[in-house]
Amino acid sequence: MGAFSLILAVAPALVKRQPPAKKPDDLTSWPWIALAGAQFWNARELALRGRSGKTHTLRIDPVFTSEGVTSCREAALAGVGLTVLPRWMIEGDLREGNLLQVLPDWNPGDLPVHVIYAGHRLLPVRVSAFIDFAVKYFSKGGEGAIG
Repeated sequence: MGAFSLILAVAPALVKRQPPAKKPDDLTSWPWIALAGAQFWNARELALRGRSGKTHTLRIDPVFTSEGVTSCREAALAGVGLTVLPRWMIEGDLREGNLLQVLPDWNPGDLPVHVIYAGHRLLPVRVSAFIDFAVKYFSKGGEGAIG
């Protein structure tokens, strides 16, 4: 149905303590915060796509692993490490300078979003309204927090 774009995000204080990152391999020595779980990706490898279409797989050794994107955001804000987060979730943090995007020419790709429901059942009005909203929102290329 749609997708959220993901970015590499880190606290400014951590950037100052790390060697400069000019290419993906420069990030292997940085501390990482990993999002893990069957619904996500491998917590030890991260595939990045360059603007040119080139792909690069990083092998990482996370210092913190969570199944919750909110806890990954909080850990990043605390300067624990570099992480992958949905852009919509941290737009305010980026604007305010609480988080920075690392290597903006490289990204982990998009996270697909699907609305799945038993179509043969009678849906509550609020569920039907949400589905209609989500379909319109993503068909316009929108990205952001829904609600």
